[in-house]
Amino acid sequence: MLVAGPTMSGKTNWLTHLLRLNKAMIKPVPTRIVWIYKRWQPIYDVIKSSVYPPVTFIHGLPKNIQQDNFIDPRDINLVIIDDLQKDASSSQDVCDLFTEGAHYRNLSVICIMQNIFYKGRENRTMSLNSQYLVLFKNPRDQQQIAILASQMYPGNASKLLDAYRQAIERPYGYLVVDLKQSTPESYRLQTHIFRHYIKEDIQDFDHSLTSIQAGNTSNMSSRRGIEHESQITRDSGIETDSKYPSCSDCGVMFGNQYDVQRHVRRGCPMYENSEEEMDTDCEDDDEGYDFLIKSVWKDHNKEFYKKVNELLKEKSLTEKDAKSEASKYMLPKDKKLFMKKYQRFLFRTIQLRSSKLHRNIMNQILEASKRKSVDKAVETVVKKHKIDYDELFDESESNENSDNEESDETD
Repeated sequence: MLVAGPTMSGKTNWLTHLLRLNKAMIKPVPTRIVWIYKRWQPIYDVIKSSVYPPVTFIHGLPKNIQQDNFIDPRDINLVIIDDLQKDASSSQDVCDLFTEGAHYRNLSVICIMQNIFYKGRENRTMSLNSQYLVLFKNPRDQQQIAILASQMYPGNASKLLDAYRQAIERPYGYLVVDLKQSTPESYRLQTHIFRHYIKEDIQDFDHSLTSIQAGNTSNMSSRRGIEHESQITRDSGIETDSKYPSCSDCGVMFGNQYDVQRHVRRGCPMYENSEEEMDTDCEDDDEGYDFLIKSVWKDHNKEFYKKVNELLKEKSLTEKDAKSEASKYMLPKDKKLFMKKYQRFLFRTIQLRSSKLHRNIMNQILEASKRKSVDKAVETVVKKHKIDYDELFDESESNENSDNEESDETD
């Protein structure tokens, strides 16, 4: 992927949103993210605190960027090269990442630059091997867009030019150009790709980073999972009192009432979280952690008893003392695995809070728990929503089929 635009056009903020939504927007989901930069920026602190998996920041192009000790093919790697256009576009190693990384190195590369037609030795090869171009507003130089339009649509350059001009009408506007072979032409040019996940749109990027509000499980390479909602917004010029039904929370209009209901079930991004707060005066009880601790013990069970047997043989301890020493030996490892599992649990919990269905279920459980035990309240409410889970499985199957179709492709 190439992300191109002048300084202060919104490139880094846009990419920050993409990383924060990586589990929904990027397939395969990266397990390791590396950000290579020229100059440190304050927004990197925001990225460090809000993106999972944690981003590793490296100053300057590493000399071992092509070696497996830098890019382990056992990980799903995402490498971002920021503000190093001169060095990157002249580097054979970086060029090789674009041409070989996806298929042989389990690697995707995003290069942030100011000019997609920079005269670097390897720039053209990198551009030709990019599956996405993200083009930001450039008030001073739109000639490069005109050149790209003539390359993509000979004899019909206005198709891309018109889409680009419409996309950049607002401040910090951008156009995503999907260059994959499998992408239908109707989805080749897109903008506002985060609209299903965040309240504010791209024009607010310069002011502050917005929080993730909705959690659909589509991705940039498979947008067909959500765009069929046939959205017609107020910005389209259609009157709000037209025949089209609309969402009462966000005002977005749809082609039919079924699409409105599907939009609400998936989680309207403008829906205010009405989740009740737990009683702060309730008893402090840590029993809820038991399932995580037992999971850690289960995973480490084999290693624990191996250590017990070693102690029994080497120190002639009683079984009780051997287990006690083995527990002390395993404690640092247990705590490390516990924290890892806890982080995953918290991340999934935060993701679930983006679902309107989950919020409704939690509200009903809190209400039901006033009349019955918590476990009975959970059981009753979860069973009550049995029919609502059908769509979750339908969406997961659709996304899995899409992933299989594009298994050899990457961002």
